[in-house]
Amino acid sequence: MYKYCRKCGDIIYGYDAETEEKCAYCGSIVFPMPEKYIQEDEILTDEEFHEREPVIREEFIKNLPEFDPLLFEDREYKEEKYAESYESFKAKMDHGRAVLEERSRRPKCPSCGSSNISKVGLISRAISFELVGFASSKIGKTHKCNNCGTMW
Repeated sequence: MYKYCRKCGDIIYGYDAETEEKCAYCGSIVFPMPEKYIQEDEILTDEEFHEREPVIREEFIKNLPEFDPLLFEDREYKEEKYAESYESFKAKMDHGRAVLEERSRRPKCPSCGSSNISKVGLISRAISFELVGFASSKIGKTHKCNNCGTMW
């Protein structure tokens, strides 16, 4: 079902149109779309609908006596700003997901689960082996937890 607002020119389609009684933008009562433009039981794809939408507005809605061009322009402007802010929000969320994914790939301490770790360098292991010999705790270890001191 498709509905339209006589004041701001908004066209409501899909699931919302079945239950919507008032325009979400200007609060005016919305009306069913005349069958001349869209049949009541007709289901259009988004592409088909967006092809018909400008024709419906130009031929029908903009010629109604209740139509307010200022409301129409303001609604269009706000829809564009909303789309831009949504894209910005989506980009930030994608970046946040990437950061969290990167953090989840970092090694964690097997004892305490901390990701505050450092690598045990080759020189550090060699010096420890020279001082302590085979009793060195650094032999075969590659990481050290900076929180609890566990080496693995």
